[in-house]
Amino acid sequence: CGQLEPEEAYELVSTGARRVMGLPEVAVEAGSPADLVAVRGSSLREVLATAAEDRIVFRRGRVVSRTEVVTKGSGAGRVEKEVASR
Repeated sequence: CGQLEPEEAYELVSTGARRVMGLPEVAVEAGSPADLVAVRGSSLREVLATAAEDRIVFRRGRVVSRTEVVTKGSGAGRVEKEVASR
């Protein structure tokens, strides 16, 4: 048995899950409920592979939380991370 492509797996835990629970389909567009977490990435595959720490949480279309992680290098390859949540 093979593995699912990231897009197929995402569909199963998002749209597919709503369908199984009898909930209506939703889309990211004006007029749709906006309860979601947005993460930074150029593709779904990249987001899953890198586990991006930057994220914005929306509840009923309004931003309720925003996290930004800034990575800095300093001396001998040492990496520091600063997390700013609002």
